[in-house]
Parts: sequence; structure tokens; C-alpha cells
Amino acid sequence: MRDAEKIIGNMIDKQSICYISSIDKDGFPNTKAMLKPRKR
Repeated sequence: MRDAEKIIGNMIDKQSICYISSIDKDGFPNTKAMLKPRKR
């Protein structure tokens, strides 16, 4: 990749929805859909 930071930033800017995932205390995945950030 020539400029990974720029490529990833462009991908983020073009998305309308993103997903954030974590694992709870019992080890189960927890995924939430989120609107794109207003400011980055």
C-alpha cells in the first residue's frame, strides 16, 4: 500500500454505517451498528 492512512481515511469517509464490536464479560460478542461520525 502506498499510503495506508489515506486509503483507510477515504474508506471511512465514504461509509454511511459502521459496526463496532466488543466482547462482554462472559466472552460473547456484542456488535452495534452506528451512523458515521460527524467529525473525524
